[in-house]
Order: sequence, then C-alpha cells, then structure tokens
Amino acid sequence: MQIKIKVITNAKKERIIKDGEIFPRAKRETAPLFEKKSHSGEGIYKVYVSVPPIEGRANQRIIELLADFFKVKKSQITIISGLKFKEKIIRIDY
Repeated sequence: MQIKIKVITNAKKERIIKDGEIFPRAKRETAPLFEKKSHSGEGIYKVYVSVPPIEGRANQRIIELLADFFKVKKSQITIISGLKFKEKIIRIDY
C-alpha cells in the first residue's frame, strides 16, 4: 500500500491525522493537502512529529509513528520519495 503524507516538524504533540478528520479546535474539516486520494486510494495523512528535520531524525520518527499507527514493523515501512521534503510517499508492506 502507498500513502501520501505531509509532515509537520517541531510539533508540541505527536499525532497522525487522516485527511477529512477534524483537527482539535478546528471550525471545519481539513482541506485537501495536495490531492484527494493517494496512489492506492487510501487518502492523505498529516504526521506531526516533535523532532526537528536534522540528520534524518524526523524521517526516523515518522517511520516509528506510522509503524504504531498501522500496526506493522518499522522494517515494513519505506519512504519512497520526499526524503528531504515535507510531502512524502510512503510504502507499507503488509
């Protein structure tokens, strides 16, 4: 499965929000980030991490959070594109 994510670094609270969910204190549903659906049709996710994007720390934390969220091993998650960008395409092997 492939998903698109948008990363927000240096967040106070780490969390993953699927596109269409309501943010805390938001007045309406979230707007689409770039496209409405990813390559597999799963949707877009916003991933908030508390670490800075220095020396790959944010990417490592993203993999850990996604592994917990999708209940898979960290080795089953690969960043396909966007290693140095906020928008990434992630492959999850089940």
